[in-house]
Amino acid sequence: VINTGIGKGEIELHGICGVLADFLEVEAGYEIPVEVALGDDVQSFIVESISDARVAIDYLNRENKGRAKFFPLEMLNEDRRDACPTEKLKKLTDFVKIDDRYSAIISYLLDGFFLVDNLDRAKELLQAGGEDVKLVTLKGEMISKKGITGGNVPRSEETGLLMRDAKIRHLGLDCAELKTRLAGLDEKRTMVKEEIGGLGKKVREGEEEIHGEEIKSANKESEK
Repeated sequence: VINTGIGKGEIELHGICGVLADFLEVEAGYEIPVEVALGDDVQSFIVESISDARVAIDYLNRENKGRAKFFPLEMLNEDRRDACPTEKLKKLTDFVKIDDRYSAIISYLLDGFFLVDNLDRAKELLQAGGEDVKLVTLKGEMISKKGITGGNVPRSEETGLLMRDAKIRHLGLDCAELKTRLAGLDEKRTMVKEEIGGLGKKVREGEEEIHGEEIKSANKESEK
């Protein structure tokens, strides 16, 4: 809605960076736990300042366009520390790549989220430690002291913003690879054409030489 309003000239907003999901690159196989941990925040807008967020919110209110969440970069503080469970686990941030300019957003949103094998292991860790951590499985199950979230999470490549974006990136890489291969094939085809042309020239020269010898031979026979 915000991007459409900017495109139509309905809102003048120069400080919008984009939707968070568009800046994330998640390691293959970890899209589901990361998207479960981020929740609706994955669709939030990144803006430069609080003033930019206010302009966007005023537009949504004025045009009755619904609600949206904004992360003003000027509000974010990178000096955050994850709560640490009693056992060393991998942080979800370990599987996420984002431009350094926006890294504080991911640190803020995924603060305290760790990856575990299953809910049984998560339960053991929560009982053993007193830290307020959020544990997520590869299936997208999440457990913390506030409760457990679980159920069927579709694993289709078309499901979820992060999996969709990963698919688009992979398609882009495949297209780039195909273009490179096609360029290589075109180069080889040109070389083969040139080689065939060279061979054709040699054949013609050979035929002309043979024809010349035949004429010489015929002349000699007629002189006898």
